[in-house]
Amino acid sequence: MSAPWLSVIMPTYNGAAYIDAAIGSVVTQGDSDIELIIVDDGSDDESLDIARAYADRLSVSIIEAGRIANWVRATNIGMQAARGKYLCWLHNDDAWLPGRLAEMRRATHDVPNATLYASSCRYIDQRGRRVGLLRAPLPADRALPPHLVLPKLLIQNFFSPPALLFQKRHAEVVGWMDDALWYVADWDFGLKLAALGATVYHDVPLALYRVHPASLTTRRANRIDELRRMFQIVLDRHLPATDGAIALCAADVEAARFSADVNVTLAAIASGAGGPSRAFLGRCLTLPPTCWPRYFQCSRIVERIVSRLRVGLTG
Repeated sequence: MSAPWLSVIMPTYNGAAYIDAAIGSVVTQGDSDIELIIVDDGSDDESLDIARAYADRLSVSIIEAGRIANWVRATNIGMQAARGKYLCWLHNDDAWLPGRLAEMRRATHDVPNATLYASSCRYIDQRGRRVGLLRAPLPADRALPPHLVLPKLLIQNFFSPPALLFQKRHAEVVGWMDDALWYVADWDFGLKLAALGATVYHDVPLALYRVHPASLTTRRANRIDELRRMFQIVLDRHLPATDGAIALCAADVEAARFSADVNVTLAAIASGAGGPSRAFLGRCLTLPPTCWPRYFQCSRIVERIVSRLRVGLTG
């Protein structure tokens, strides 16, 4: 059997509520030259039965990994088992819009040596209603070198997991995802790929990212000290390396560190773990004026907050 051009990796755990919509959105792409690899984290609901029902319409492989309780580790297992030249992720509560794979395949033909391909995406709520749009502050549909992408991506991860695509060999080169960083592993991985070569961004939403109370990032967002540590690890890992090769300006560095503080504070508020600390409020007051435009341009803070408020108001 010849290898498919693309392997879709889907980590799942008790995803019966949404997995039918997720897999269905893959089938409607109309691309027969792909495989779907589901890595199950010990589900005890109907998730796998729903997945198996698609076997006559899609090449589906199921890896029953047992209860490892780590979506990053599960995703790594799937990526390492993949046969496709290209890889992408689709969590069991997310979905794709029609035409995503055709557009991404076109991008790989137009810029075959890029290390990261991405698109904008729409936020949806529990019922699938559109509640927002996440776009990247990048030029569209051309090869973007690391010095145009990394300073902005360090301030905020504006690429959602279901909107990415990359070559398996590049994932191997950067060492897969870091499974110790369950909250920010996709950001860390995206930074590594963007530093390796060119990024291609398509400024049309092709993916749907579901915001809902049962998601992992929502349920574990009250681990504030752990979240703060993970953000710090990523910044410590990438700021020095980027600064040495790309000459980040001081405003970029300050904005990146401030953005991490904002993200941790928002997670604390959303999870009910507490409001803004005095230290954070002081940070807001003392942030250099040159950092604010950079922060607002790259953080997409308004879009992110509005989408979550809409979920809270409509959910």
